Amino acid sequence: MSYVASKGAVMAMTRSFARELGPDRIGVTAVAPGILTTESTDYVPEARHRLYAEGRAVPGPQAPGEITDVVSFLLSAGALSLTGQVLPVNNGFVFN
Repeated sequence: MSYVASKGAVMAMTRSFARELGPDRIGVTAVAPGILTTESTDYVPEARHRLYAEGRAVPGPQAPGEITDVVSFLLSAGALSLTGQVLPVNNGFVFN
């Protein structure tokens, strides 16, 4: 329950901050990555890693660099029009 509530809070804060900071041309976008292939996800059962890898529109594992590339874009002026959004960065495992 705590995990779900915290995700809901991040979504609500993203939208609220976007409205609050938008007049100053500051964008606020949340990044919701899929399960990454890192040392910190070694505890995740192999079956779950396989589910994600095979269920993505772009199949295979997802590396941290794929997330940092998106974050780099979000730091640019061109990303201002995405303000207030929760962006699933998961190689097409979940679509909005």
